[in-house]
Amino acid sequence: MQERKFTLPTPDGKTIYGVKSGNPVGPAIIVVHGLTGHMYEHQFKRLAEVADPNFCTYRFNLYKGTENARKLIDCTLQTHAADLAVVMAEAAKHHQKIFVVGHSYGGPTTMLANCPQITAVSLWDPTYNPAKVQEGFFEDYRPAEDTYIMQGGINYFIGKAMVEHTYTMDAAVCEKLSQQANFPIQVIMAGDGYYIKQGTSYDTYCPYRTCRDVVAGTSHCFYEHDTAAEVANLTLAWFKQWL
Repeated sequence: MQERKFTLPTPDGKTIYGVKSGNPVGPAIIVVHGLTGHMYEHQFKRLAEVADPNFCTYRFNLYKGTENARKLIDCTLQTHAADLAVVMAEAAKHHQKIFVVGHSYGGPTTMLANCPQITAVSLWDPTYNPAKVQEGFFEDYRPAEDTYIMQGGINYFIGKAMVEHTYTMDAAVCEKLSQQANFPIQVIMAGDGYYIKQGTSYDTYCPYRTCRDVVAGTSHCFYEHDTAAEVANLTLAWFKQWL
């Protein structure tokens, strides 16, 4: 799999860094990672490998340490959605069919962007009702001037704007985003994850065709065994229905 680096300017003067691989004239897949994630995560690389013969896969970082890239402390979900729209506009110059994969926070990012160029989406264990999810984790946040420290095995600085905006993203907002979607939605749940217990997700109220799949024996990031390949194959089977 040969990866080709690309950069894109944003309207507010930042730079998006990404890679693309696969068939340059095939339908496109844009991958949107989750909170504290990045484009080189195992499950995204696995998707690109499986999709390589037929699709052109775009993976990009929503924030990065590279020159002029966004920093996580300066982001909100709206910022993520705006940057997805920039990548979407670039892909639309080269591809007639464009699909989106959104993992975790990449789910609400995709739904907020609601780009008209999207053919269909696959949301991998997407964050639904982020306000409730954040409330559960907020006890591990520590204030630090204009940011919060999200404590874990590795600590991350989250901007207060991200936290405040996330608290507005409750179940009613997510339901409305689902109803306003311009595309068919597949949701793939991790069988051992948190979100499968919620029941409701972005496919529940979507007016277009939907699909719900469950991958057993795996947690939120699909790292266990070869479940990343199972997720990739389910995703491609869904996308191929819209070619």
